[in-house]
Amino acid sequence: MKIIYAFAIVLILGCSSNKYKADYYVYGKDKERISFNTFQEKLNSCQRLIVNKHKTDSGTIQQLLPLNYKSNISPQQVKTVYASLSKMQGRMVSSDQYLVINYLSLFKNQKASQRSKIYLLNDDWRLLSEPFISSIKEAPSISQFSVNAPNFNPNITTSNAQIHWIEDKDDNLRNIFSIVDVPYGCFILMKPSGEYYINYAEYTESTIRDKMIEFFGS
Repeated sequence: MKIIYAFAIVLILGCSSNKYKADYYVYGKDKERISFNTFQEKLNSCQRLIVNKHKTDSGTIQQLLPLNYKSNISPQQVKTVYASLSKMQGRMVSSDQYLVINYLSLFKNQKASQRSKIYLLNDDWRLLSEPFISSIKEAPSISQFSVNAPNFNPNITTSNAQIHWIEDKDDNLRNIFSIVDVPYGCFILMKPSGEYYINYAEYTESTIRDKMIEFFGS
């Protein structure tokens, strides 16, 4: 039986007239206090972690983990990503597709209505419109997916457009990309080679488009 470790992070925020301060109290599954360095070690060893704070924003999240970075996955993991998306989507996703994945984390202390906002990958954003795709070097073939964490069906409507969510039931994407649960989730850009870029916390349509041009066009 797979054991999933959930770590609760209680953030006590304070401020002064000229400097923002934040103290982090990190607890393990038995609510024992662990150090910030231990949290980083568990993050680096790909153990499942949860940033547990109702109003956590990118300014506080980035003090716990990088807000964005590039990395690579193995050829076998690449195959698993395409196979998992094909299974979740109910149609074959070609292995030559460049991927745009919006991943909505399970964040228990926030109501579903508060998770939507503009940060979800809205169908109205028209990220994959032909003029925009043509502006990217070599104009790669790109597929876009909106994925929600297991055991959470968002069923969210934003800007009068229903997003087609698919569920990461087997935790395949979460495990492969070592996704940490944070408010607003993350988006992932992946090339067929296995090189990927991940961005946590708040983001907008222009954030994704700018990074697509930079990352997919390189």
